[in-house]
Amino acid sequence: MSRSTRQGRRASAPLWLLVQGVVCMIAAMGAPSARVASAQTNPQCFVETGFCIDDPMFQEYFRLRGQTRILGFPTSRVFVLDGFSVQFFQRVVLQRQGNAVSRLNLLDPGLMPLSHAGGLTFPPPDPNLAATAPNNPDDRNYGQDVANFVRQNAPDTFNSKNVGFFQLFDSTVPVDVAFPQGQPNPTQVTLLNLEIWGLPTSAPMTDPGNPNFIYQRFQRGIMHYDATCPCTQGILVGDLFKSVLTGRDLPDDLGRDMVKLNSRYYGQYAPGNRGWLARPSDLPNTDLTGAFDPGRDPPRVLPRIRLEASDLTSLTGVLSSNGLRVEDVNISRTVTFALPRTSGVVASIAPLARPPSLDSTDLRQRAAGVPIGVLVSPRALTLPQVSISGVAAQARSTLPPGPYLVRVRGGQVEFAGPSTTVPGPLADIHAMTRWVGPPQSTATYKDVCFAWNLVQVCTAPSPLRSTGDPADAASITDPMARAVQALAQRGVLGNASINVDASVSEAQGAAATNARAASLLAAPVKGPVGPETVPRTEGATVGVLVVLETVELPGVATLQPAAYAVQVGRAQAGQTGARLKAVDGRQVDMPARLLEMRGGSDEPLVSIGSLCFLDFCLPDDNEY
Repeated sequence: MSRSTRQGRRASAPLWLLVQGVVCMIAAMGAPSARVASAQTNPQCFVETGFCIDDPMFQEYFRLRGQTRILGFPTSRVFVLDGFSVQFFQRVVLQRQGNAVSRLNLLDPGLMPLSHAGGLTFPPPDPNLAATAPNNPDDRNYGQDVANFVRQNAPDTFNSKNVGFFQLFDSTVPVDVAFPQGQPNPTQVTLLNLEIWGLPTSAPMTDPGNPNFIYQRFQRGIMHYDATCPCTQGILVGDLFKSVLTGRDLPDDLGRDMVKLNSRYYGQYAPGNRGWLARPSDLPNTDLTGAFDPGRDPPRVLPRIRLEASDLTSLTGVLSSNGLRVEDVNISRTVTFALPRTSGVVASIAPLARPPSLDSTDLRQRAAGVPIGVLVSPRALTLPQVSISGVAAQARSTLPPGPYLVRVRGGQVEFAGPSTTVPGPLADIHAMTRWVGPPQSTATYKDVCFAWNLVQVCTAPSPLRSTGDPADAASITDPMARAVQALAQRGVLGNASINVDASVSEAQGAAATNARAASLLAAPVKGPVGPETVPRTEGATVGVLVVLETVELPGVATLQPAAYAVQVGRAQAGQTGARLKAVDGRQVDMPARLLEMRGGSDEPLVSIGSLCFLDFCLPDDNEY
C-alpha cells in the first residue's frame, strides 16, 4: 500500500495520531486493550442483521468495548479494505492492524467527511479547537489532560438542555466488563473512552432545521442529543459509510456530498465484478466479495445474462474519445431483455460506474454530449418516432447490431458505435424522488432507462416492439394472456385488470442464462398512475408473474414454473411483504421493497433489472 493510502487512515495533523499511542498506554497500564491474547472460536451471530462476528479479535473487542450499546450490530462480513481486514458495525468500522484492533476514523476527509445525512446538518470540524487539543500520548499527564479537554469542550448542558455529551463520553466503555479484575484508575477509563470517540473536534451545535437536535463532532463519531426522548447517542456512522459503498438506503444529501468530493468509495459494491468492485483502480488492495451478503454461506451471484468486458472491446475507441475506459462501464449492473426462446437476447444495457453528471443541466447544455451508459444488441433494432412533451422526435431509424455508447447531446439521445453514430429520439429526462447511487439501468416494455443521483433518462428502443417481428412480442404477450385468463378464472386476481401489452421478460437462473432465453414474464395492472394504482392494502394485486424456468430470488425459496398473481403481502417487522399466489393454489411469501425504478411514467410499468411493479419490488440481487 502506498504511503498516501496509509496516511488516509490517520491524518497528518497531531490530533489524529493517537490510536496506537493510546493502545500502547492502555496495555502498559495493565488494562485490556484491543490486543487479544485468547481467541474465541464460536461465531457470534445476530438475527437483527443476519451477520456474524467470526474473527476472534473482533469478538474480543466487541465484548470489551460496550457490544451493541456502543458499536451497534454487525452489518458486514470480514473483508479487505485498503489492505486491512475490517468489519462494519452500525456505529463503527473495526480494523485489524497486526495484532491490534482499532476503529477507522470514518469522519476523516479521505473517508466520509460527514456534513449532511437524511436532512440532518452536522457541525464541521473546528481547526482552532484541534490546535488546543492534547497531542502527546507520551506525556505522563496525557490522560488527565484529555479528561480536562473533553470536560471543557463537551458539556453536559448546552442552551439550557441536558445534552449529556461528557457523560456519554465518560461512561462509554463498561468498567465492569473492561476491568473485571478490579477498579481501574480514572486515567485508564479516560483512555479507553478516548479510543472509542477520539477527541471533540467541534463545539455543540443545534441542527438549523430541527431545534430538538443538538450534535457534537468527535474524531470517530458524532454525538446526537434528541430533546424529544430526551436521549443522547451516537449517529450510526458505520451504517452511513456502508450506504456510501453500496448505494443502498443512501440519503440524497450524503450522496450528493460524496459525488461532489469524487469519493473513491462511492458506489463501489458491484457483485459479479472482479473483487466485487465497480472501479477497482480507485480502491487498490481491496476485495468486497460477499462483504455485505448476510449469513455465513459462501457468497454467490445469482445467474443472469451480463455483459462481459470482451463485449465492449470494439467500443474502446469510442469510449476513449469520450474520456472513458471499458472499466468505467459497470457491467455488474447489466439488464438484459430476452425472449422466451434459445438465443433470444434482444438487448443488454449497463450504466457507467460513476455518475455521468451532478444533475440534468449538462444533458441539455453540454455540446460534446454526456455519456450515460452502453447498449449492446445482437440484432437490428428500430427507433420509432415518438413525442415527448408535445415535441415530435425525428423519423424512424434503425440501430444496426453491435455495441453502442449511449449519449445525450442537447436533450437528444444518440448511439455512438464503432463505425457510426445513430441519432435517437428526444431524451425523456425526469427527476427521481429517491437518490440513485451508484448509477443503475432498467428496462420496461417501451424503453430503456439510465439513472443516477436524482436524474433518470429513458429512451427507445422499445425492448418489446423494436425487433420489427410481431412474433417476438407475441412470444411474450400470448403466454401472459393465457396466464391472466387462468388466474382470473380461479378468482385469484380479484377485481384487478392486467395490462398484457405492457409485459416484459427477463432471464434469471442458470438454465435460462446458459440458453440466453427468458425464464420469467411479468405484466402490471392497468390504470393511471396514482395512489390507487398500487394500493398498499394486504391482498391487493399489483401484477402477474409467469415463471417459465425455475427461478431463485435472493433470500427466498425458488419459484417453480407457474403463473402467479403478485399481491401486497403482510408487513413484518416494519418491512413490506409480497405474496405470490399460483394458479394451482400454491402461495409464496417474501419480503418486498417500495422503490422507485422507472420515474415519470403516466401508466403502471414493470421494470426489469430490479423486478418492480411500478414501485413494488420483489427481492433482487441487482439492487442493494
